[in-house]
Amino acid sequence: MLRMTDGNRPAPRRMPGEELWRLHREGSVASCALREHAEGGSGWELVIRIDDDITGTRHYDSERIARYYADALRQDYGRDGWT
Repeated sequence: MLRMTDGNRPAPRRMPGEELWRLHREGSVASCALREHAEGGSGWELVIRIDDDITGTRHYDSERIARYYADALRQDYGRDGWT
């Protein structure tokens, strides 16, 4: 069953995973989570959110590589003023 938010809009669905980082800028929140890829049971997926809306996902074969790219993304966001 979907939870509802204000205005009868469905609440964002949370997927299990490990939050790797969370950054703030001008009242918004960006975050990156790592989870085992649900489809097919192989690999890892990064899930990028801004204000709880999924803005991107990316699949990696290796957890190590996924964590490497998550850190690179965090650095990019930092250069754009996210703290």
